[in-house]
Amino acid sequence: MAEGGDINDVIASFKKFNLVGLAKGKDPNKMTNQAWGKMVQDCIGKDTTTKQRMDSSVWPYVSDKATKTLDLTNAAKCNEALDRAAKVYKEIKKSKDSEDDIRKQLAAKICSSNPDVKKVAQSSTGGVGRMTDTSGYTGAHKERFDESGKGKGAAGREDKSENTGYTGQYKGSGSYGKK
Repeated sequence: MAEGGDINDVIASFKKFNLVGLAKGKDPNKMTNQAWGKMVQDCIGKDTTTKQRMDSSVWPYVSDKATKTLDLTNAAKCNEALDRAAKVYKEIKKSKDSEDDIRKQLAAKICSSNPDVKKVAQSSTGGVGRMTDTSGYTGAHKERFDESGKGKGAAGREDKSENTGYTGQYKGSGSYGKK
């Protein structure tokens, strides 16, 4: 088992990984499967075997069956998750170290790591300004954008002529015989 401060540090790291991509209104103390996978990938191993084994051999046993989450306020469950992860990691890597040593190594890796978040870069295509510049557009395409280049939505795509008259699709009601 872990020392008093050790498991609290691991739980704090679990919470950091859980906050990445957490939807509004969701409980930050309930770790999701996606957050578990992110933590495994960033801390334990990026190889497919490790990720799959941690997802299939550890997560189902430590997550709540009804909510499919890991309660981070329950230190015993977090301890169990770390114990099972160490056992599976030992099987995968065929290590001669004891499970306690591997558990300490995993706890150290998890505590020292932060979620790997990549910054989203702006598009480098550069064609967006050209596509919304209405000065080059002719006909009905001009009506789809306002002067600032912002799209008008459905109002810009609808025909403005009325379909009234003698026949259903007659578009020039009252224009016959006028010059």
